[in-house]
Amino acid sequence: MNLLLQAEAVKPQYIYFIETKPNILFDGTFTKVNYCNDFYTMYGVHISVENVRIDTITRIELDILNAYSEYIGKPVIKNLRLANDVKLASCRQLKISGIWENNNGEIGLSYKLIGPPSFG
Repeated sequence: MNLLLQAEAVKPQYIYFIETKPNILFDGTFTKVNYCNDFYTMYGVHISVENVRIDTITRIELDILNAYSEYIGKPVIKNLRLANDVKLASCRQLKISGIWENNNGEIGLSYKLIGPPSFG
């Protein structure tokens, strides 16, 4: 069964970070993200982004990055990319799989935009 969260319903208190390991794309680390509440555990965070305001997407991105900064216990430079991704307007789903962190103290979301909007 696949669950897709409504963007407005994403709550930072349900974000959990697990399994930090070396990043295979560049020097740094990658930490997986799960979304867990009393009813289910979602591996990654799957969000419907059809007809969602950019400020809602920015809030989600900042909430997750702020939670990660608290989790690792140190200040970081947040690299916000999601709201500026030109493909965002033409997709229907956002999958956030984790957080990347480089050796300069920068962090950002590792995400994938999925599919064209559905019609009908």
